[in-house]
Amino acid sequence: MEFKDEGNKLFKQGKWESAAAMYAKAVENDPTLSAAYSNKAACSIHLKLWETGNSDCNKALESIAKGSLPSLETKVYWRKAVCLRHLHKDRQEWEETVKLGLQLDPKNEKLLEESMYIFTEIKNGAKNTETQSAPLSKEDSTASKDEISTSINSQNLTSVSHNSPTNSTVKSTKFIYPDLPLTYTGLLSLIRSTSPDVYNFWYTKVTKRDLMNALSKAGVEPQTLDYLYEMISANPGNERNSEFLEAVESSPRFTIAQFMANQELYKRALECTSRK
Repeated sequence: MEFKDEGNKLFKQGKWESAAAMYAKAVENDPTLSAAYSNKAACSIHLKLWETGNSDCNKALESIAKGSLPSLETKVYWRKAVCLRHLHKDRQEWEETVKLGLQLDPKNEKLLEESMYIFTEIKNGAKNTETQSAPLSKEDSTASKDEISTSINSQNLTSVSHNSPTNSTVKSTKFIYPDLPLTYTGLLSLIRSTSPDVYNFWYTKVTKRDLMNALSKAGVEPQTLDYLYEMISANPGNERNSEFLEAVESSPRFTIAQFMANQELYKRALECTSRK
């Protein structure tokens, strides 16, 4: 432990290279010192040695018994996410790393901030479909049109429903319209409805303010976003689509819900709005 303790002293003094050397000696003596791997990764981040930092985080995660040190494990996931963001490699691994960390600590501010970086990349990539650039660049992240374009179901609004039974023999219960202004309970009743008329109700009755009011009571969940994205994708020509997206984006917990929601549905929905 003496090398690790010496490393901690040097780290506090901002001597990142010397501290990293001490942590390296510590894990050389005891490969199970997950905290030393984690601290060495922190030094690498300060030194902008992203590959080394990512490798140290992987070794730290390998040495941590699952569930035994949730606080340290969360910290390692965050440090790994930072390294992956700067490496501009695999966004899927970056997203998965943040998700694993948030499963341990859903309110971790650093991981939530990292999820915002990912959301920004996804959102920018969906908006700028006709320009190509290096992946994962916060300023210029884009995707080609072929990468994000998905064929949009252009069926009539009444023929598509998020939870509609596909078997025609299934008996559909009569749809009971929720009271307006829409409450969160009313919102859930719309999402759970199997009636083919539910989308018509959305577009003819529910206003942007109704949706904002309903979501402000309890935040927004990933499954709610998935439902709304699918609804928008099923009706690509409706001018109300942008209003619905603006409503959910102004809701509590939108960023983390967006991060956990189905991103392909989001891309499809975005292309059905005036914001594309």
